Amino acid sequence: MLNKLPKSTQKKAKRVGRGTGSGKGKTSTRGMMGQKARSGKMPYAGFEGGQTAMKKRIPKLRGFKNPTRVEYEIMNLS
Repeated sequence: MLNKLPKSTQKKAKRVGRGTGSGKGKTSTRGMMGQKARSGKMPYAGFEGGQTAMKKRIPKLRGFKNPTRVEYEIMNLS
């Protein structure tokens, strides 16, 4: 029975934003300003801060030539 448990096992929920003296008030561990301090969801996984995302920079059709590709040649040692 949950109502028979001792008081020490029933943990109270953390109350956030209840004055500066609480240690969890005002900004409540989020820092001062900026995107991460705001409420709501963070940007999507591929977001690069306004820069054109990698998935948009890579060509979509007609193949893709990797500029850093290493080409190997076969050598006959006999």
